[in-house]
Parts: sequence; C-alpha cells; structure tokens
Amino acid sequence: MTAPVAQSMSKQDIIEYLRKVHISPTTQRVEMAHLLLSKPQHISAEEVYNLVNEEYSKASRATVYNNLHLFERAGLIKSLNISPVLTVYDTNTTPHFHFVDTETGRIRDIECDTDTMNKILETALQCEDLEQSKAQVTGLQLIFYGKE
Repeated sequence: MTAPVAQSMSKQDIIEYLRKVHISPTTQRVEMAHLLLSKPQHISAEEVYNLVNEEYSKASRATVYNNLHLFERAGLIKSLNISPVLTVYDTNTTPHFHFVDTETGRIRDIECDTDTMNKILETALQCEDLEQSKAQVTGLQLIFYGKE
C-alpha cells in the first residue's frame, strides 16, 4: 500500500489511516506520520527526532526509532542505507531508484518504468552467486552515486 501525502490530510484522516494499517494512533505517532508524509522526502532518524521535538510533542530517540521501524513494517516509509553510517527514510514507497550527489549529499528519486525495473531485477537474479545459493530475494535497492 502506497502511503498518502498528508499535506492534504487532516489529523483525523491520519488517525484513520494509521488504524487502517493496524497502527495505534498515539499522539506522537500521528505527529510523526504527519511530519513524514507531508511531502516526498529522504529524512534521517536524527532529523525526525529534531523536528518532532521542535514542532510537536516531545519524544525520546527510542520512541522515534521504534515508530520509524513500525511505520516501515506497515509500509508507510522505506529505509534507505546511503552509507555504512547513514540511513534515511524514504516517504515515496513506490518502486524507484536513487541518485546521491557525493558533493552535496542530496538524495534524488529516479523514477523508472516497471519493465525497466523488472529487467534490472531479472538480470541481478541471474548472477551466479544468487542462482547457486538459491537465495530468496525480497527486495532491491539501487543507488547511483556521483556529482550533479
């Protein structure tokens, strides 16, 4: 299920949406969902923590991390491992790739048609190591790095 954009959603709409995806709508979860889903973005847990505590009700880092993981399991957001020390959360849950500008750190979505995405996945699955191991692939993240 693709998460809706909360920009046009009232708090009551967000509460109903969280219930629909089986998340108990606590005050902090409603505020976090509103913050995260207000626009397409790539945001770190630390940025979420700072914004939640700046604009909304106070939340501990543990609460922020736990809710981010809960939202990810429910399909509201996806985690994206940019580097060994940086994970961001992507509010665009439709299939797409990413480009990271290595000079600025800016992360940009790269939209791609379904046929092209499927060809890339099929090609990756034909890699000798995957075929021999009989691995069960559950996802794919493709991140391009460079300068824009």
